[in-house]
Amino acid sequence: ALVSIAVLSLGAFLTLRVTMRRSLALMDRDNQRLESLLKVSGSLARAEHAGMAALSTAVCALDLASARAAWVLVRGEPGQPPLVLDSAGRDAGKLWEALGAPLLELAKLATSTGRPALQGPTGVETIRFTAAAAPIAGEADAQGALVVVRTQPAEPFDETEQGALATLAGLAAVALRNADLQ
Repeated sequence: ALVSIAVLSLGAFLTLRVTMRRSLALMDRDNQRLESLLKVSGSLARAEHAGMAALSTAVCALDLASARAAWVLVRGEPGQPPLVLDSAGRDAGKLWEALGAPLLELAKLATSTGRPALQGPTGVETIRFTAAAAPIAGEADAQGALVVVRTQPAEPFDETEQGALATLAGLAAVALRNADLQ
């Protein structure tokens, strides 16, 4: 009986230890996301033009989402697709060439609904990817979208990542409006 109590106690201790480590790792990642958002908010507040705001947003999105590439899209002329204002990520150009069509559709979905949109994991050509788009709010409707892509591994975006991207898109909306006023 004493041995079985000891085994159960050891099992409970090890389970608690694993749970605590997971919780601490999640809290650490959330704190890193918050730190990234605080840093980029200062950078966005100082952005003198839309290009600076877009680049700061795309670079921060890479970190927030552990993404391979990020793009800031703005609304084009009526009837035209959104335009890439800026991007970040070593392979952003190559990935846009290969994945531009599905990413534009994802951006359109986010801007038309005013809510984040997700895609994947899926594949186009030889690229397996997961993508997320967060709308960049405008005065009446969305003025664009923040789009991020993961490849290798193409893991889905969790709720905290989606929330962080939506917050970043909100900060970008303010920065882009402010840049237009300057």
